[in-house]
Formats: sequence, structure tokens, C-alpha cells
Amino acid sequence: MSDKPIKILFVCVKKGVRASIAKGIMNIQGRGKVHASAASFEKGGIPQFLREEIIRFVEMPTDEVCKTVFEWNEFIEQFDYVITLCDESEEQCAIFNKITHTISSNNLLRRHWSIPNLSKAGELQGKDRTDFVAKVISKIATEVDNFIETENIKTFSWQ
Repeated sequence: MSDKPIKILFVCVKKGVRASIAKGIMNIQGRGKVHASAASFEKGGIPQFLREEIIRFVEMPTDEVCKTVFEWNEFIEQFDYVITLCDESEEQCAIFNKITHTISSNNLLRRHWSIPNLSKAGELQGKDRTDFVAKVISKIATEVDNFIETENIKTFSWQ
């Protein structure tokens, strides 16, 4: 395996909350072997009602605004993987596929992880909200762990 980090773009249809969480977890779990970025179809950041819930489970900045998939088109950076995180993105992939040819290498690998929409947490209160957010974050973390294992990314070095 090359010393060059694997570059991953996580995409979420809405404001990129799931993509931002996946980015945070992947960058932690990847331990320098992976460089993850996040994108969304809509401009925005993590809603205030979710920020406190998310930082209970993931050590990540919650005030960043996710770039849109259209903004990534402005960068030369090449991605090895594009991972979509919600069912809605599958419906909008026709648009997104055109963009991925511009922002990614010819060897782009696509994955899709079906992750529940965190906006549903806005309809919940207290422990129900916390449990729902924990469940979604746990699902993302499991997918990240599976990806690292499946792709045989060595994240620990004795050197």
C-alpha cells in the first residue's frame, strides 16, 4: 500500500450532517491513512439542536459548513472513493455522476451506505433524541470500520 492517504468524499443530499460525521469518524479511525472530506447537495451546517447530541458521541467540529458537491468541482483534488450516505442521494446520482468525473480520478470507486436522516431527531425529545442520534452515529461508525477492514487499510504501525 502506498504511503499516500486514500482520499474519500462523503456525500449527503441535505446539509451534509451525516457526511460530516462520517468524515470525522473516518479521519479518526483512518489514523492518517485516509483523508476524508464531506459534501452535500444543500448549503448548510449542523443544526443547533443536533450539535450537542453529536459531540456526546463524536469528537468533531460541529460549526463547519459542509461544501456542496458543486463547490468541490472547483478543486483539483482527486478522490479515490465517493461514498453516498442516504437513500435520497441515489435518486440524485445522475446529476452527481457528472460532477464526480470532474473531481475524481479515473479509478473512482463508489459506495453507498444507507444511513437514516438525522433531521428526524428534530421530531424527538430527550432520551429518544439522544438514542436516535446514537443509533445513527453507531451505524456510521460500523460502516467506517467495515470499510477500513474491507479495503485492508492498515491503521496501526509499529514504526
